[in-house]
Amino acid sequence: MSMLAARMQKMKANNLAGIERHNKRIYKNHSNEDIDGELSYLNYDLMNRQGKYADVVKEIIESQKEGNRAIRSDAVLVNEWIITSDKAFFKDMNPEERDRFFQEATNWFKERYGQQNIAYAQVHLDERTPHMHLGVVPMRDGKLSAKTVFNRQELRAIQEELPKHLQEKGFEIQRGKEESERKHLSVPEYKEAKEEAKKLKEETKKIVSKASQIADFHDNIQERVKTLKEANKALESEIKRKKELIKEHTQRVEKLTSEVKAKNPPKLYHANKVEPIYEPKFKVEKLRGRTLKIDVDEYNKMLNSQRKYQEIHERLVDNFNHLAEKYYRVKNNRNLLASELERVTKALPIQNEYFVPVTELQKAQKEIQERDKIIQAKDKIIEEQEEHINSLEKTIMRCAEFIRDMRKQAFDLVNDLAQRMKIVPLVNKLIQQEKEQKQIQVDMEGKKSELSRKQKSRADDWKMER
Repeated sequence: MSMLAARMQKMKANNLAGIERHNKRIYKNHSNEDIDGELSYLNYDLMNRQGKYADVVKEIIESQKEGNRAIRSDAVLVNEWIITSDKAFFKDMNPEERDRFFQEATNWFKERYGQQNIAYAQVHLDERTPHMHLGVVPMRDGKLSAKTVFNRQELRAIQEELPKHLQEKGFEIQRGKEESERKHLSVPEYKEAKEEAKKLKEETKKIVSKASQIADFHDNIQERVKTLKEANKALESEIKRKKELIKEHTQRVEKLTSEVKAKNPPKLYHANKVEPIYEPKFKVEKLRGRTLKIDVDEYNKMLNSQRKYQEIHERLVDNFNHLAEKYYRVKNNRNLLASELERVTKALPIQNEYFVPVTELQKAQKEIQERDKIIQAKDKIIEEQEEHINSLEKTIMRCAEFIRDMRKQAFDLVNDLAQRMKIVPLVNKLIQQEKEQKQIQVDMEGKKSELSRKQKSRADDWKMER
């Protein structure tokens, strides 16, 4: 069900001329762009008093004032009420029922505050939503007192009782939200709010664009981090492979070093000199003091055996001497290799277990340290960027919430203003005109393409005839 919109404005002496020009559409060029001048002839005043507002109000006050006390220059002379509802309420309503709605609202004000105190009841039908400006002169007991007539209790009573009266007259309408925070804006205030909403929208676009750039930058950082991690992994693998190679070389060196411990020249070994076999001059031997005679054959056999063993012994001695010479040469070569290894070791000094030259080792360590520093710096940058991104995400969320709240408030303000200023028909008319223009352009483009196609077809037919 639609809600009744009834709000009050206080009018002093310097406001009457301006509100009269607005209500009576005295000027053709209005500051309010929602006014359709071609529909202004439909406006009417239910009170239909003659003369200017200032004169009418003065006449009402003078006819009821008691005493000679002058009216203050800053006194509220008129409490103007704007009576309307939303667009849906008037959408399917016929003109007679619409006029009856404003008439019943005016009758309720007449009955409550006196017909003599109603200065005007101007109905506007040339804006988006039909509405009525009803001016009440706050006279009571011969005194002009807006504070007394429209105090807080009276304002609450109007919001409660006027919708009930209209419901009794057959209108499906209810009172507005009680204790609502929605505010009614004037046209300048509405324009200012509209500009603020536009600026907020532009700022939101900038924030979204900035967030998109930050997201892209974050993706690039992630890609760079991924590349660096892969490079670091490859470097670690290369370092591991080189360490294994160094370990292998170290083991080989240790083995070679353990084999070549003695650096003194080897001692040349010789076999003992072979003693010749004794050959007796006489073929006799003394045995226990006795002279023993030996047979010549036995003696010769013994002598031959001894000579045979002598020859074998001499061959063994020759072989031993040959092997000793070989051993001497081998050991001498080993000593030479040990000396050469020592000389090479001094030429290429080793500082640790990696068995690599100092310059190469220092260079590799320096590169690793530099890469570690770069990786640490990039990790720090990534952490800072992630913190910045998280902060921006929170800011964007707050902006989104703020935009959502402002959009809702702006929608409510625009809706209230549209209802109050009756600018909906004008917008609908402009939208319809824009749609018609687009449709005309589409039709013209279609006709041009059809004409071009026909001309091309005729040209093809002409070629075929030729």
